[in-house]
Amino acid sequence: MHGGNLVLLNADNAEWVLESMLGALSNVEQGFEKAAARAINKTLGNGARITARMVTSEFAVKQSEVLDKLSMRKATYSRVEGELNATGRGSLPLIRYAVGSAEPVPTMPKYYRTPKAERVKGVKVKVKKSSGVTMLQSAFLAEMDSGHVGVFERKDKDDMHSPITEMYGTSYLTYLQEDLVADELEEKVFERFEHHLEHEATFVLRKAGLR
Repeated sequence: MHGGNLVLLNADNAEWVLESMLGALSNVEQGFEKAAARAINKTLGNGARITARMVTSEFAVKQSEVLDKLSMRKATYSRVEGELNATGRGSLPLIRYAVGSAEPVPTMPKYYRTPKAERVKGVKVKVKKSSGVTMLQSAFLAEMDSGHVGVFERKDKDDMHSPITEMYGTSYLTYLQEDLVADELEEKVFERFEHHLEHEATFVLRKAGLR
């Protein structure tokens, strides 16, 4: 999976939450728009952190690595809508999950394994916290000429001259789009949205002397 929408908040959501306050907000210039846009933007920040915590509770990755894969399209007073989106493939190089593996083979050619690399077999990885350590017998650690270190395997394990390819872990973006997980994320985010909306609407009305 290469990216996708995780959270979408708009004026319709805000009107539903602030139904009892819409009349009062209409007496303030852009009162509703100010309250809704501010609440949406605060909630998007909360949503990113909630998303990161949900992923790191399941996958052996750092929150900062998840946050790097998220982007926000913030709301404005003229466009009361905001989005939290996932970018990229959502799966990290398998080297991030490697545990207790041998040292990487230096100066690894870009496409072929060296005789030295052939002798360094097996990489232990732990992708999900709920699963144990897995030993990938045909994989190996290697350092490329660029300095990048990764977990690689040959496309044809029986051919010494077969091209190599870097291995990646399971995409946690696919995990986030599972029905139960997506519902949990939506529930947690909307709870924060309701809180921020009521707070921002009250702030707008108080500033206008209407509360």
